Amino acid sequence: MVTGRIEIPGVNNLYVVNIHASAFATDDTKQKHIVQFQDELNRIDAGGGWFIAGGDLNTLPPGSDTTDYCIEDMCDGESFHHSGDDPMHKEGSNYTPEIHWLDTLYSKYKCAVPTDLYRNSQFSYFTHTTRGTHFWDRTLDYLFTNYQWIENSVVTHQDATKESDHAPVSVLFVLPK
Repeated sequence: MVTGRIEIPGVNNLYVVNIHASAFATDDTKQKHIVQFQDELNRIDAGGGWFIAGGDLNTLPPGSDTTDYCIEDMCDGESFHHSGDDPMHKEGSNYTPEIHWLDTLYSKYKCAVPTDLYRNSQFSYFTHTTRGTHFWDRTLDYLFTNYQWIENSVVTHQDATKESDHAPVSVLFVLPK
């Protein structure tokens, strides 16, 4: 995680925070990263600061229709979800145990893609795929603020298919005075 303060004339205490949470840890590392991210946002907020924060949280938004991507992420020769498979799930592909990890962020701060917007058109906000030849199949990337986004300005740049396995997300922000 990286935190920086932006100096803009007439705007006080504006911060940006960027995170790349662990994707494949087999312990509680990813959850600790998300908690540390929340703690940093809470620290800025409690100190009277404003923030634009986000990045790759490597977990799904609340209300996702699908939470298990083991089959989609399976490589040749792998088998998951069948009797005798060990492991039963592909590491980093089953988000089911994490379904509530972002609830606090969504309830306390404004996500650029709020849950109601996401639930109505999940495909439109997918930002990641593990298969370079396939279209985006899940959302792992986020932007949050404790101030105000310009309504209906969020864009998930799903046309950026060659640059990364993540699609950029942008949104317009109202500068606090």
